[in-house]
Amino acid sequence: MYFELERDGVRFLISDKTFPEFEYLQTLAKNLDAKKAIKDSSDEYFMCALIDEEPAYSATAVNGGKYPSNILRCCTKIFAHPKFTKKTPISFFKKMYLTTCNILIDSDIEGLKKYDFYFISRNPGETINKPLFPKQPGWINDDNNLYLVGKNPEEAYSWRYIYYKGNIEHFKQPKMTMAEYKEKFKQYMFNRDWTGPAKENSIHLFKKYAAPKRVLEIGTFEGRYSLWLADNYKDIEIHTIDPFDAGVYGIDETYFEQIEKNWRENLSLCKDKNSIHFYKDTSLNVLVDLLSKKEKFDFIYIDGHHMASAVLEDLVLSFNLLNANGIILIDDAAGWKFKNYVTNEISDDITLTPRPAVDAFINTNWHRIEVLELPRSNQVAIRKIK
Repeated sequence: MYFELERDGVRFLISDKTFPEFEYLQTLAKNLDAKKAIKDSSDEYFMCALIDEEPAYSATAVNGGKYPSNILRCCTKIFAHPKFTKKTPISFFKKMYLTTCNILIDSDIEGLKKYDFYFISRNPGETINKPLFPKQPGWINDDNNLYLVGKNPEEAYSWRYIYYKGNIEHFKQPKMTMAEYKEKFKQYMFNRDWTGPAKENSIHLFKKYAAPKRVLEIGTFEGRYSLWLADNYKDIEIHTIDPFDAGVYGIDETYFEQIEKNWRENLSLCKDKNSIHFYKDTSLNVLVDLLSKKEKFDFIYIDGHHMASAVLEDLVLSFNLLNANGIILIDDAAGWKFKNYVTNEISDDITLTPRPAVDAFINTNWHRIEVLELPRSNQVAIRKIK
C-alpha cells in the first residue's frame, strides 16, 4: 500500500512500508538522538510530509493490539526536520499532523476504507505536551472525550486519551468526559518535570531534619512540587508564588497561559488543595508582604527567576522569613552555565544563573548558616542557625 495526497501545498506520503523520504528523516532523528521519534518493529503505517519536495516531518501509526482490527492508533512518534522548525511556527506542524489524520479519516481511497476511524492516544500518566523537536516548545491537542480501552474500568491504566472521528459504535466501550475522568482518577496534567532533584533532596532533608509544617515555594509553574508536598505530607501548609508573566522570561505568552491553566486545573484536583495558598505576583511583592505580616516558614524552595539579581533578592528576603533551624533549598545553584530550557541554548553569562547570588549570600552570612550535603548536587541547601 502506498498513497500520495496533497493538501494546502503539502504533499503527504502514506505507506505500510518505509520509503526513502521517511528513512531520511529517521536517519536525521537518530543523528539528533530524538529517540521518541524513531520507529520500532510494531509500527504498521508510515507517514511523511514534504514541503517544496523536501521531507519536513514524519509520523507512524499502529493498531497496537488492544483494539478491534478496524481501529488504527496514531502514535506520538512524530519528528520535525529542524530546518523547518526554525523558520516554521510549531502551530503549522501541529496543523499538518492533524491534517494527516483527517486525510486518513476522510479519504475515499479503497485501501483505507477498512478502518472506521483513526485516533491519537496516550497513556494518562504521560505528559500531554511533547516537543516535535527537542529545541522547540510542545503543542497541545484538546478533546472532551475519553473512551475505555482496557479491561478494568477501575484502574487508571485502562484509559487512553483519544482524538477520534468516525462511528464510535464500533468501539463498543463506555465513555466519559475529560472532567469525569479527572474527577475519577485525579489525574494531574504536566508539560515538564524539573522537580526530580527537588523531590529527592527534599526527602533527604525532611528525613534528617524533620518534615516542615509551613513551606514557601518561589516558582509554582504547573504545581508539580507543591502538589507532591500536599499529596505526600500530612498537616503541611504550602504557600507558592508565581506571576505567570511570560515577558519576564522572554517566553511566548500563549505558552505561559497554558502553564497557568494547567496549574489551576491541577490545584482543583488536589485532595488537600485547601492546604495550598497561591500568590499570582512577583516574588519581591509577595515576600515583602509576608514580611510585613511577620510570617515564618520552616522550609523555602527557591526556583523562580534564575537571574542572579533576582535570586539574591529572593534569598535575602526569604532568609528573614525562615524560622530558626529552617532550610532554604535553591534550584540550579551549583552551575556557572545558563541553559535556556525553551531553546536549549547555553550561555556563559553568569548573571543569568543563581550561582553568583548563592555564593555571595553564603559568603556574607557564613556565621549564621550551615550549608548542607545533598544527594543531588545541582541544588544548594542552607540551614539557618542564627
